[in-house]
Amino acid sequence: QKWKAIENNAISGNMEFLPIEKSLQDWKDNLYYEEDLELNDMIQYYKPFDLISETVSCGFMITPDYISKSIYYHHAPNPETYDLDIDFEGYMQMAYEAKIFQYWPKVLLDIQAEDESEETKVFKENMPRIFDGFDWNQFVKKYESLRLSNK
Repeated sequence: QKWKAIENNAISGNMEFLPIEKSLQDWKDNLYYEEDLELNDMIQYYKPFDLISETVSCGFMITPDYISKSIYYHHAPNPETYDLDIDFEGYMQMAYEAKIFQYWPKVLLDIQAEDESEETKVFKENMPRIFDGFDWNQFVKKYESLRLSNK
């Protein structure tokens, strides 16, 4: 799914699910490199399923011993992965609430951190303009209700 705002092409949304066999492949030398493991050894277990942009994805964390219930956020080329604190069902609910607005998972991380990045500023400014009835406080409340750490 993709969309662009009519009045401003810089405002858009994207959700692009990878085929499962592509998602579960080994991402070494593609998504991360050997030296990245020194900074975040968990990157080798990150399996992206949703391509938000060319550099941003969300995915599963699947180790040989453990599959995380939570979905993770990754912004290439950085090796860090960030826990969105929601399961796949919560991810889909929040994608719907956010209308897959560009970089919406980063907005969730900002809510967690009680921070406001440029992505969140753009989101908060434009969501009510484009989507009638969008309410920031309701969005935050919905996310908090879905967070795994709040269950």
